[in-house]
Amino acid sequence: MTKILFDIIHLAHLNFFKAAIFHLKKESYKVRITYLDRGKISKVLAKEFPGFDFVKIGEYSNTSLGKIPMLLKRFYLFNKYLKKEKPDITTGVGDFILAFSSRIRGISSMQFYDDYEFKINFKLSRLFANKLIVPDAIPVESRKLLKYHGFKELAY
Repeated sequence: MTKILFDIIHLAHLNFFKAAIFHLKKESYKVRITYLDRGKISKVLAKEFPGFDFVKIGEYSNTSLGKIPMLLKRFYLFNKYLKKEKPDITTGVGDFILAFSSRIRGISSMQFYDDYEFKINFKLSRLFANKLIVPDAIPVESRKLLKYHGFKELAY
């Protein structure tokens, strides 16, 4: 049975992944959901995904100084979680910490990304993910890229 981990770091990602999560569960995949404690994500998860279990992986920090400890904590928590759960694939949106943690554990990671203007995040996502799925408007080429016509906001 294939086990797929979805990580939610922004409220909009719930809508982005919602149909895929329900479809995969219906097809008998083992779906796991982790999230960054940010805003109302945990409350919306509970309402929109009844019957699913969720695991909090860190708390959001909106200060520049707080981002470094936040990322380090998420890296530590992901490594602990991935070692225990052993998913076959992980996915997120611009979630380079998940991609890096997955790479270290030998787990495939598929990342969606469309905020090309955030160069460091984009480069880290591209470096660590096995597959980076981006709109065709992103002016980058790589064997890891899968490009599509449109933009992710069409999903929600």
